[in-house]
Amino acid sequence: MMRMPKLKLKWKFGIFAKILVTILGFLFVSMLTLALVFNWFFRGDLLNSHRDQDMRQLQDITKYIEQAYAEGWSKSAVNAGLSLVVPKEMRSLYLFDRKTGRAILRITNPQRPDLQPDPYLVRELIKDTEMTHSKYIIDKEDGKVMIAAGSVMIDNQPKWTVMIISRAFQADFSRSNSRMVLAICVTLIVSFIFTLILSRQLTRRVKQLTAATQAIAKGNFKPFIPLKSNDELGELANTVQQMAHDLEGVDRMRKDFIANVSHDLRSPLTSMNGYVEAILDGTVPEQRTKHYLRIVKDLNTRVIRLVNDLLDMSKIDHGQLEMQFRPFNITETIRKVLASMESQFVNHQVIFRVYPKSGAAVEGETEDIEVYGDPDRIKQVLTNLIQNAIEFSPDGKPILVDLIAGDQAVIVVKDHGIGMDKEQLERIWDRFYKADQARTRRNGTGIGLSIVKTIIERHGTTIQASSELGEGTQFTFALPYASHSDS
Repeated sequence: MMRMPKLKLKWKFGIFAKILVTILGFLFVSMLTLALVFNWFFRGDLLNSHRDQDMRQLQDITKYIEQAYAEGWSKSAVNAGLSLVVPKEMRSLYLFDRKTGRAILRITNPQRPDLQPDPYLVRELIKDTEMTHSKYIIDKEDGKVMIAAGSVMIDNQPKWTVMIISRAFQADFSRSNSRMVLAICVTLIVSFIFTLILSRQLTRRVKQLTAATQAIAKGNFKPFIPLKSNDELGELANTVQQMAHDLEGVDRMRKDFIANVSHDLRSPLTSMNGYVEAILDGTVPEQRTKHYLRIVKDLNTRVIRLVNDLLDMSKIDHGQLEMQFRPFNITETIRKVLASMESQFVNHQVIFRVYPKSGAAVEGETEDIEVYGDPDRIKQVLTNLIQNAIEFSPDGKPILVDLIAGDQAVIVVKDHGIGMDKEQLERIWDRFYKADQARTRRNGTGIGLSIVKTIIERHGTTIQASSELGEGTQFTFALPYASHSDS
């Protein structure tokens, strides 16, 4: 016997249901609170109003009976007059003999037993009015009826007791409650309809944003988002579109980066492998071996520099770029960097000038200037900037490295190469960005200047770049002088 798999149905309590339930719940609680507060105050006001009305009617009736007795009216005439002011649907009127307790006059509806008094209540009313010997109002209230009673004075003595039993208060109160319940129901229904429309409108826009983000996640960086409102969802839509645009740029740079790294690694490795094989199989004459080994060494240095840049970029992303700050001789550091790069200066003249505080420019490293920073990282910055100048400068163009002693030690690296336009200058610090390769022989990955900027900023300063097409590019940064406390 095969067992059928159990299907688990999971109901999703989405934003539409949450908005709908929240607004309706708020409206229901608000309406209920309003109804209770209104009912409390309205009931008290209505009760006082009916009490006053019954008292005035009782006074009018007692005066009417006293006047009729004094003028000798017949019982039928008194009954007819009282029937005009006492509606049998909501009130009943009784006139009791105080001595016997017998009703000598009644105006009532036989089909309304709730408007008929019980004997115990009649005795209590006669007794109460007898003790006072004056008009007296007694309210008996059980949520359904109101009772008012008073004595009819004949020759200044209480002779009869008038009782009015009324349900007008309860009828008005029930009618008011019914209308209030109807108003609340109508309000809730209308609110439900508007809330339903509003919730669907909001959820529809949220679903559009969800679909757009899903499309972005799948690689579509130009999703259609038909939201042009000026509210928060419109701002969110604009943010999503901007995010898609930025991700498209990052994805494009990532692909270019992978292609560039692959090319920059494959080209020197392939060349080194070819040279080594040629040396090993004797194709290269012995007198030329050192020449090709130097080429292999330069290619190897290029690969090492590329790998180091990649490692530094990874450290920066993970916040692990270590800095060892200490005082060091920036003049000697620049001299060592230039010496290590001497093999690359075959087609370029690199001029190192020191501007001491006296203001006279001296070529070379005459004056030692002590600064505070990480010497290894500053070497990396200088190597990157000088390498950048070499690769973007035509052969024979000089490259200037100036050290200026001002308020701080200012280092300037200037070339007289192809230069950059304003758009390129604004993007040179972007990771993976490379200038137009058709105008340069540069083969880097576009992360060198990004690393330079990070290192300089970690030193608590900034680096500026200025350039003009056909005139060259200049990079400038400053380092603080070393003090005795830094030692």
